[in-house]
Amino acid sequence: MPNDFGKLRIAIALSGLVVATLSTSCGDGTNVDGVDAGPAALSDALGADGAPAAGGNVTTLEFLGVETGIFGMSEYLKFSLPENAVSFTISAVGEESFLYSLGEVIDPNAVKLVEFSQDPSLCVSCKNRVAGAEEAAAFLFPITPTVGLVGGEYSFIVTSYFLQQGMMQAKPSKVDVRVHILTSTPGSGTAKPQSGVVDLNFHFTGAGGITAANAAENEKLKLAIADMREIYKQVNLEIGTLRYRDVSEDFKAVESISGKGNELAQLFKLGAGNEGGVNVFLVTSISDPQAGGAMAIIYGISGGIPGPTLLPGTAGTGVAVVADVTLGFDGNFGAVMAHEVGHHLGLFHSSEAPWIGIHDPLPDTGENDTSNLMFYAGDAYIQGTDQANKLTGDQGFVMLNNPVVHLHP
Repeated sequence: MPNDFGKLRIAIALSGLVVATLSTSCGDGTNVDGVDAGPAALSDALGADGAPAAGGNVTTLEFLGVETGIFGMSEYLKFSLPENAVSFTISAVGEESFLYSLGEVIDPNAVKLVEFSQDPSLCVSCKNRVAGAEEAAAFLFPITPTVGLVGGEYSFIVTSYFLQQGMMQAKPSKVDVRVHILTSTPGSGTAKPQSGVVDLNFHFTGAGGITAANAAENEKLKLAIADMREIYKQVNLEIGTLRYRDVSEDFKAVESISGKGNELAQLFKLGAGNEGGVNVFLVTSISDPQAGGAMAIIYGISGGIPGPTLLPGTAGTGVAVVADVTLGFDGNFGAVMAHEVGHHLGLFHSSEAPWIGIHDPLPDTGENDTSNLMFYAGDAYIQGTDQANKLTGDQGFVMLNNPVVHLHP
């Protein structure tokens, strides 16, 4: 039976993300046969795909052309995780109008990190929370320090759902799946990362008068980056190399964020060919025709939680941030940018709206703490870190686990 996706869809101000009601879990399959990863590790250490520097190495495994079958489920896909693994991400890049998620993820001890959910767009009850995404999705493990990784064979299922006229129905699709494994360097053990650097690739549509030619001296951009540096300093995450590109002014106003051919996906695809880093797109406005009233005012949006950070040019690889003065917003976008890049690295809202009642899976983030950077409502974003924009140690743990971050040795 199709799910009534339209009734569950809630556009969240300032992030533009979609959340849904609490899911329940079902399913079994701890003893599995399936498909092993592709022929070889495709990249190690620092590379054009954004692998970290000396403090960690990234290995990429591929499962290309995976078919999900008539029930929208792949076979069990399998890979071996080394003992010195810090984290891994699973990405699924497929067709327009399809939402991709994970059905199950089973570790070597038969622990189900992800279980089948009645709502594939967000599994709140999963040990390792996952959020599905349209056309290009990514999933980070561990997403919370309460989940531990062990070496050995992991098995997982990719699921696909066709989206049409507010409905979501399991249907077959073909999808390219990749597993990126972040490992510690020899001798450093598997202790959680303590610090790192993330590069930013800026894309300018002309919003805010910022271009690649004037970006280095533009006061608005310099202030935004300085604010972001100050916020991320709380979790020992530095802002590294800044790269600047101009893109078409046709995308200055993003007028659709979901559905076939939506402008947000087309904008993010302009990041193809970029060097490693988080792709940031500055625009004048973001709107969602499927939402109405004040909830349709969006100051920033991420392509996923997390986004497929090592795959530039997909429909989900990037964050879009409003760089102009607009309704209720003074145009100082540094904290909004920090919030959206936080999503892209793997952070959920610390708390959603009270009537939704969903909180992130991190033990040290207070419920409904309006001072947290990742709180759903953005009134506090434009204040200083002494009043708001706080990040916790567990939030830093998640951000540093993302393989796009260059870990310090």
